[in-house]
Amino acid sequence: KPVLVLLAPDAMMGSQMPEMRAANAASAFELHGPALRVFHRTVALLAKLGRDAAVLFRADELVLHGADDAHSTAMQFAFRRKFFRMTPIVAPNSNADADV
Repeated sequence: KPVLVLLAPDAMMGSQMPEMRAANAASAFELHGPALRVFHRTVALLAKLGRDAAVLFRADELVLHGADDAHSTAMQFAFRRKFFRMTPIVAPNSNADADV
């Protein structure tokens, strides 16, 4: 079955050695089946809109933002925790918002 795993910025730092993969799993957004199809369609729609895109990793959601080349039109899609099969573990009282 197709699976997509997106790593939050803190997981992208450092080595991708096998021993690091377990630690990185705690910072991953994981999609399966129907959710993967919805996510794929969202990315395709944003790609049609223009070349400018941003991925925002937040404590409770993953946001995809896109704009056309003139920045006169923009779209934003927010995917909450329940959309994903697995989401990053967030410590209480953490300010985990990061723009990529």
